[in-house]
Amino acid sequence: MVKRHMSALLLIIVTLIFLPSLAMAHRTVDDNDKVVLSGNVHYNARAEHDAGAADTGLLMGKMILTLRLSPEKQASLNRLLVEQQDPASENYHSWLTPEEINTRFGFINLARRNTGLPERLSTTT
Repeated sequence: MVKRHMSALLLIIVTLIFLPSLAMAHRTVDDNDKVVLSGNVHYNARAEHDAGAADTGLLMGKMILTLRLSPEKQASLNRLLVEQQDPASENYHSWLTPEEINTRFGFINLARRNTGLPERLSTTT
């Protein structure tokens, strides 16, 4: 139980340390690398509240896009975090650069990198 909490805490710390650096990492967006998130539709975004097509010039302000790793990549990241703290592991204190994290786990910052997004989604304000 304690090991599980330590792993979660370590994941949060590593994410907070490396996330700003990852904004500068470059990665091509792969439309085939996706995970379906269930239960993430706002109440007012349901079909029964549909008011028809919006004007094509309407900007989508305050839109939140939530991304997460695929289960395989998340499991790999969790294993790495545990191994980095295990003195018996080859990965003990073997820290990754932001570029290596991006390559292995596919983190990207869509706020800074619109490449690969459909044209209708790539305008930010």
